[in-house]
Amino acid sequence: MEKRGFSYIELIISFLLFFALIVFLLFFFNPVKKPDISEALLDSIEEGMKDYTLTITQIPFALADTSAGKGKAIAKGCLKIKCPFEKCEKESGAIFSSKVFVKDEYNFLPFDISDSNLIIKPSGRFYNTYYSDEIVNSERLDNDKCNAENFDYTFSVPRVYTIYSFKKLDDLKARYSDETGYAELKQQFDFPLTLDFAILVTSSEKVGTETEVTNYFNMTRKKPAAVVVKARELPIILFKEKNEIKAMLAIQVW
Repeated sequence: MEKRGFSYIELIISFLLFFALIVFLLFFFNPVKKPDISEALLDSIEEGMKDYTLTITQIPFALADTSAGKGKAIAKGCLKIKCPFEKCEKESGAIFSSKVFVKDEYNFLPFDISDSNLIIKPSGRFYNTYYSDEIVNSERLDNDKCNAENFDYTFSVPRVYTIYSFKKLDDLKARYSDETGYAELKQQFDFPLTLDFAILVTSSEKVGTETEVTNYFNMTRKKPAAVVVKARELPIILFKEKNEIKAMLAIQVW
């Protein structure tokens, strides 16, 4: 009888150990565990943010060595080159020229567009021409005050790239701040109406031993005390007043 009693106890202990093992395995290796929905929400916002980018076409060109060697002749006159963008032939007038800007190795340059030609005040040998999707504020060159001359030059391979637009993000901020606009953004991003999201754009710069942080956009809302916030950070390039700024895009959902 005593031996049989011990067998029952051993059986119960074995069952409890087996049950504990099953609970442990299900807890850590749940075969029916649902995917983390927050990742899908972050993906949705990140995809929607593509609507706030713009496309820039960059075409470098260089003066030939013989032209660069003219020195004073270049400094006195203006450089005339064929407009390198396809839209030169399709678009014309102030709207097109407002989407173009020119830069040498260091600075933005005033220019004019005349008969599908770019008229530029030369400052060296190497230049970059840009065409953007949105209007930029470029200084216009008084073409009447310089004698446009033809020089030998060579265009390099065009580079087309997409970056975030400060203007478009500014419009996004205005919509985010408005309750109706915020609800519309959720629909645009395929985001649940019952949840919330935040978008922050910052940049940091090392100045001596200190790091200076610039907050370009802080689109956020009050978070409940006990809420779990999921976040994602993405390095981006921000286009602001013809300048390209390295920044960080932070997306939060809760």
